[in-house]
Amino acid sequence: MAKIYQILAILLLAWSALLAQADLFDIGTDQNPPGISWRSLESPHFQIIFPQEIAADAQRIASLLERVYPADCKTLGIQPGPLPLILHSRTTESNGFVTLAPRRSEWFSTPPQVGLTGPVGWYPLLAIHEYRHVVQFQALKQGFNRLLYWSLGEYGWLAGAGISVPAWFFEGDAVVMETALTRGGRGRQPEFLMPIRTMLLSGERYSYYKMNLGSYKNWIANPYEYGFYLNTWLRRQHGAELWPAVLKSTAKLSFIPYRFSWSLKRRTGMGLMKSHAAMLAGLEAYYRTSRPQPGTAPEGNAAVRSNPGGNEMVGGGNAAVRRNQGGNEMVGGGNEAVRRWDRGNDGFWTIYQAPRPAADGSLIVLKIGLADQTAFIRLHPDGREETLLHPNPVDGSPHSLAGETLVWSEKVHDPRWSRQDFRAIKSLDLASGARRTLVARGRHFAPALSPDGANIAAILFEADNRCHLVLLSAQNGSEMRRFENPANDFLMTPTWSPDGREIVCSKLCGSGRALTLISLDDGRMTDLIPPGDWEITTLFHGGRYILFSSNDGAGLVAAPVGRASLRK
Repeated sequence: MAKIYQILAILLLAWSALLAQADLFDIGTDQNPPGISWRSLESPHFQIIFPQEIAADAQRIASLLERVYPADCKTLGIQPGPLPLILHSRTTESNGFVTLAPRRSEWFSTPPQVGLTGPVGWYPLLAIHEYRHVVQFQALKQGFNRLLYWSLGEYGWLAGAGISVPAWFFEGDAVVMETALTRGGRGRQPEFLMPIRTMLLSGERYSYYKMNLGSYKNWIANPYEYGFYLNTWLRRQHGAELWPAVLKSTAKLSFIPYRFSWSLKRRTGMGLMKSHAAMLAGLEAYYRTSRPQPGTAPEGNAAVRSNPGGNEMVGGGNAAVRRNQGGNEMVGGGNEAVRRWDRGNDGFWTIYQAPRPAADGSLIVLKIGLADQTAFIRLHPDGREETLLHPNPVDGSPHSLAGETLVWSEKVHDPRWSRQDFRAIKSLDLASGARRTLVARGRHFAPALSPDGANIAAILFEADNRCHLVLLSAQNGSEMRRFENPANDFLMTPTWSPDGREIVCSKLCGSGRALTLISLDDGRMTDLIPPGDWEITTLFHGGRYILFSSNDGAGLVAAPVGRASLRK
């Protein structure tokens, strides 16, 4: 016993020296700009710190979190103490996180234009997902990790939890909870599930270590996607009560390498590698029996690329399809017959996002890949690629093309205040190559050019969380018109009708997602599809019909303008 204590003391001293000499953790130097009036609100389990401009949101969040608290705690059997939550309103980033040293959560109040939310609001998603991380950390504050906390404070607690438990568990378990406790969640979104499905249907089964450590050669699912699958499979096989025992055993002796895998094997009979293999085998069998028939629309209306090595690429956002496994094809969208582009094979995974048909028959796409710097390119019918420009980081919303003008939105960082940033709207003249900044430091998202190229429809999300559909001048970026949104529903990805008299967009409200039509004649908003528990993304207004992607298994849905029935 004395030798065990000596070994523990040596390990503790070694960890202390490591923490003292290395910058292992970000203390958190991100700052808000001055002049914000901060307020604080306390509830039984939370202290919410927020700017005065979103005080009403803070009240709703406090009530929401108290409702989430018992459900998020139940399956791990842990009830954490009061948590500080900081709300940020001056950043246009859509994110949230939980950390230690000091223990807190921080949320960025701007919702995303594409992905993540589905039919569920931004705050409910953050509440369930981020607070689950709080419960996870609390469940790991025992055994040797508690000794680290006593000796090194929250840095020791953070180190013990982070070193002993893989990232896929933290993120996958949180995605499981957001899916189980809401009518949406990423576990119901085809584009979220597609990377692993694509990998399996292409005949590949990567090892556990490759899936977790990543690859410079193949497309690998991230910890959220992979973790959701593995967490779900383990819960179905062994019940949700598996995790409290595994985490307790792991934290007890967290300094022992592979303790998490050993703890899992002790309770299930299989360690991580065998669990990983069994999960992939079961998923592949399921997907091969439920695979869509040829000719049906792909889930998520996304991009797929296959290489001889099995690399198959998936991307959302009204993307193109690229295959390089004998068939070599590129399929473009638009209101015309399907055309195929023969492609070469460079052996690297690549995404072609949001294809926009140009007047000369080419496609303007955003190209993202391992071997390429992100670029807008012109993809010619004969397969040639012409690089147009390399944009700054884009915000994920699709670009827009009308005539010879391309517009898009970029993120702009504040050089001094890290918790403040902006969105710029930029344009490119395809004929002359001239670039312009129409809005330099705004909060505009998803710009869409009118058919005549004179106006830009965009979503303005202000610092007080008011959401508006606005029309901007395509010449100088000035605001020409602002449409009423009295319920302050969250509007996404506007798209013009061919005659330029209507705008259609996806709308998120308390009842779910809706497809909304805005008339430019009188400014009235009309729901073509009422709010419900479905996805409505990647919109295209074709005149008589509005096409969009959905998660109901149909893939591509056509909503007739002015009529009630849908075509799938």
